[in-house]
Amino acid sequence: MTSKPTILVIDDNPLQREIIKNILVTANYDVALAEESLEAVMVIAQQEISLILLDIEMPTVNGFQLKKFLTRKKIDIPVIFLSSHSGMGIQLMGDVLGAVNFLTKPIDPTKLLAEIEAILP
Repeated sequence: MTSKPTILVIDDNPLQREIIKNILVTANYDVALAEESLEAVMVIAQQEISLILLDIEMPTVNGFQLKKFLTRKKIDIPVIFLSSHSGMGIQLMGDVLGAVNFLTKPIDPTKLLAEIEAILP
């Protein structure tokens, strides 16, 4: 029996985390949650993560900074950035940092699941 991919949702907004978690659990994914970047690094160190859904705007260490850290540490987990702001600057920064995609909030469940299915086998 193959294990389900685990998706790490990193967002400082508890409601957003729960909404995304419910979408993913309904689609039969395992979900790990983190409220901020340090907690996310600890989760990554403790379990195998297949994909990261990463909010950009977080206090202390934002999503861009966390992605830079993961790249420096050679932690190669695909990242989809999430933001309530859409703009070419934010999307371009995500591309430069090596994100596989960028989705705007509120999250469209159909679009989110289509993106995940394109990334995960």
